[in-house]
Amino acid sequence: MSAGSEIIEAVRNIKTGKLFIVIDVLSNRYRLLNPEGSFSSLPMDLFEEEPLLLNTFESGEQLSGQQLSAYQAYVDAEDAKADLDAQAREQVKARQKTEAQMPKKIASKSKRVKTSLNDQKVGVGASWSSSSLVFYKPQIDRLGAKQSFKIVVHDVGAFVISKSDFQSIFSDVVLSPEYKREGFFSYKEIPDKALKFLKE
Repeated sequence: MSAGSEIIEAVRNIKTGKLFIVIDVLSNRYRLLNPEGSFSSLPMDLFEEEPLLLNTFESGEQLSGQQLSAYQAYVDAEDAKADLDAQAREQVKARQKTEAQMPKKIASKSKRVKTSLNDQKVGVGASWSSSSLVFYKPQIDRLGAKQSFKIVVHDVGAFVISKSDFQSIFSDVVLSPEYKREGFFSYKEIPDKALKFLKE
């Protein structure tokens, strides 16, 4: 993965009009890369409600060089971490295969394999607001298997959906060309299957 080969999610500051790259969403705050290329955590109400999804050309035109350099460094670090996680998973698989072939008494003494930290996370891990029921792939993909995300739809309420429920119940979204290619999908009208996730 590289900054030039994916869609970059950004939000526009209401006061300055400048774009900030979204790294993560924590409750009602964004973790961002500001135009100077530094990380910061700021309230969501300082920015326009609709995030922007920028392709390679647009990001070069609208984001600063410092932002893009810092984002590339962040992505490279995340890739390196993912590679280490993949290697660790392979080691776990090899260990489990070996233990399965061992006598039960010996295998029972082995230490329990720890699941990844991401899989252990629970609760709402991302939230955003919109005038329609819209799903953002970058924010959902980064969630753990047991985590949920919250979508606040204006004049309707908040939908809280777990990642597993999203993948099984909203398969039409997951498989849609818009979601795969552009990184987001928006329903023109809220479907009946989404109403059971309406919390307020």
